[in-house]
Amino acid sequence: MALNVSVLTPRRELLLEDCEQVVAPSMLGQITILPTHRALMTELDVGQVHLRRPGDAGSILAITGGFLEVDKDRVIILVDTAETAEEIDVERAKLDLEESSKALKSLSSSDAAYADELARFKRAELRLDVAQAKP
Repeated sequence: MALNVSVLTPRRELLLEDCEQVVAPSMLGQITILPTHRALMTELDVGQVHLRRPGDAGSILAITGGFLEVDKDRVIILVDTAETAEEIDVERAKLDLEESSKALKSLSSSDAAYADELARFKRAELRLDVAQAKP
């Protein structure tokens, strides 16, 4: 028995495939979805989505938040952005990480731009982790 998983962004359907397991970063912590999971809708945080397919190690996606819905054996993941390891420009992510790290050092947590730079730093860190991860 498998889960029918769809990952959708506002611009594209990233994937539609059968998986044995989905692990996602909900706002309350990581959740694991297996076949016959009860119905669920949850908000997703920035993080990694791990998809294990039958017969292989699966894949990892970098997401920047959204929603996950489970209904019977169908999982729909609606996210702002999602990238596979192959789609990530590692050099650009390293540059973003370096630039945001420098910017954070020059800002205090009360500055208006601090939250935006912190989010940029976390996205760059996530993208590098996914690009270098092994499923």
